[in-house]
Amino acid sequence: MDIKLTEALDALETKLKGATTLETKTLLEGFKESFDAELKAKENAFEAKSKEDKEAASIEIKGLKELQEVQQKHLDALDVKLKSKTPSSTIEINSLISKNIKDIALVTKSSPFMLEVKDMTLANALTGDQPRDYNFDVVKRPYQMANVEDLANTIAISGGTYTYVRSTLASGAVAEQTEGAVKAQL
Repeated sequence: MDIKLTEALDALETKLKGATTLETKTLLEGFKESFDAELKAKENAFEAKSKEDKEAASIEIKGLKELQEVQQKHLDALDVKLKSKTPSSTIEINSLISKNIKDIALVTKSSPFMLEVKDMTLANALTGDQPRDYNFDVVKRPYQMANVEDLANTIAISGGTYTYVRSTLASGAVAEQTEGAVKAQL
């Protein structure tokens, strides 16, 4: 709640204590009139602020629409330029096809069509340097050849014999478990 409103209500409450009906009625009417006047003033201020915000927003929208129109015109001009340019290789292929259209029409599985393309060497088909591939890895020395020691692990022992231990603790066999029965021991 607004602090002024709270203070006004507290003041009204103290004035109403012990007041007669007529005094209460006049105090309430006076409070209502002052409250309505303040409310109307705040509404008018809000409407004025809202109107200013709407005008600012409409000006900004108008500016954005103008910018959009300029961008669209520029994109249309670029589109026209791109459509007018056709690569020379496309023109060459189109001319080859149009010259040999009768032979192309006769192509079947049994009589294939051979299209002769002249001089496709790198020097004649490329402007500038030829493409290069680069290896950015560090050059490493080759690994040493594998020994038997590398393939089979060695263990240092104190005597001449090494014994492998085998566990033979099984006391039962694998069996089906029934509900409530004692589990089988392995």
